[in-house]
Amino acid sequence: MQLLLIKYAELWLKSEKIKRKFSLKLKKNIEDLFFDQNIKAEFLFKRDYILVKADDVYREKIKKCLSFVCGIEYFCFAKYCKLSD
Repeated sequence: MQLLLIKYAELWLKSEKIKRKFSLKLKKNIEDLFFDQNIKAEFLFKRDYILVKADDVYREKIKKCLSFVCGIEYFCFAKYCKLSD
């Protein structure tokens, strides 16, 4: 399972109402794109970023698809880490 972090571009300059509108539109665009490309993924939408869980087999396809989405400042692949006691 691959974890992907997607950061929004400059929505923090907007009012909360406008920011929510843009965030929902970005969310819909990414979900529709993944659906059209048959990429199975789970999404977790936060205030300033999106976390995506997807199988490793989709890594290159995801990189290619997200490079065409307007409103994304950057995205990167990440790993879960547990804090040691």
